[in-house]
Amino acid sequence: MDTDPGSRTPRKSLFRYQPNWSAYQEVQRLVRHNWQEHTKRVPMFRFTRKLRSIKSGLKRWSQVKFMHFRTQLEKNTDQLQLVESKIVLEPNSHRLHAWYLRLLKQREKLLLFSKCYWGTLARKKWLVDGDRSSRYFHQIAQGRKRNCAIIRIKDPSGIWLDEPHVIQQRFLHDYMQRFTSDRESLAPMNDHLTFPIVTAEENAELVKPVTDTEIYDAVFQMDPHKAP
Repeated sequence: MDTDPGSRTPRKSLFRYQPNWSAYQEVQRLVRHNWQEHTKRVPMFRFTRKLRSIKSGLKRWSQVKFMHFRTQLEKNTDQLQLVESKIVLEPNSHRLHAWYLRLLKQREKLLLFSKCYWGTLARKKWLVDGDRSSRYFHQIAQGRKRNCAIIRIKDPSGIWLDEPHVIQQRFLHDYMQRFTSDRESLAPMNDHLTFPIVTAEENAELVKPVTDTEIYDAVFQMDPHKAP
């Protein structure tokens, strides 16, 4: 048996259908052509075969359609890393900074080349800006904070409370009412009314180690058709 890691079959890449592919005419024609294929087999076999044919066709189409874009994006990423390493050595070089800005603009065009492929504007904004736009992420966080903020609450009598310290006291009061028991604590029971449930001898039997004989008996008491 060959155990060489180099001889193992490479794992297949996971295929995911992008919803925005439906906007392409090539995809519609490809799906229509494979779905109209007729074979003389049972319905479930025909259905499975059509799905596999559509999957294979879409996989080939996506590789041809977006391979050029991926190559350009990888090349742009390598150039950005190269320029960044040179800027560290020459921080005052105007030529390197201008080159860096041109590469950033090129990257933005590559990421925004197709609205159908990348999806909504918010998604594209996230992809283009990345970690470079701290203001964008700060605005997003501030917007969520405003939407989740409690500005005022209504008390049981129907009056609106909008002062922060009053709202805080109302929350604390409501929390204490909800999680405080109204029942009085039970009086301690007398010792002569309590009886031990497990005796000392029974407790010694319960805590002693399990013997091999007990394990053997328990295993061979199983149904041979349900357990090996």
